[in-house]
Amino acid sequence: MNVVNHPLLAKSICPSFMLSRLVLVAGLFSCLGVNAQSSYQYENSIIYSQLQKDTLPDEDFDGWAAGIGGISYFQRVNTDRGPLAEAAFLGKASGVRLFYTRTDTKESVDNGNWTEREENKTDDVLLNVEYYIPDSIFMRASA
Repeated sequence: MNVVNHPLLAKSICPSFMLSRLVLVAGLFSCLGVNAQSSYQYENSIIYSQLQKDTLPDEDFDGWAAGIGGISYFQRVNTDRGPLAEAAFLGKASGVRLFYTRTDTKESVDNGNWTEREENKTDDVLLNVEYYIPDSIFMRASA
């Protein structure tokens, strides 16, 4: 069978079929958002950033940074007290945070006769313990 005339491939190119896939995915994500409003004990994060800096005409700096990590709270975080993003802070939740980042940068400097190029790769790990002192407004944190 010719790949161009394959029925599954023809379906995936059809605009109405693509729209129905988009609606299905949006519906699934909206259900996940509703479930995220309940109490939680873990937070996970993934970041990616593109770096670029052109400050001087003879310098060029670019690269990327990516990271993954999370925090595990000792007890469940109650989300009834206020905004979901501030629930752990308002609830004075203690926990352990672990985060890993990788940065890859490239810098070029034009010195007139030649161009100097430097590449840097950096790996960083953050381990942090946050402990709220009971019945007070103080917190202890270590990194």
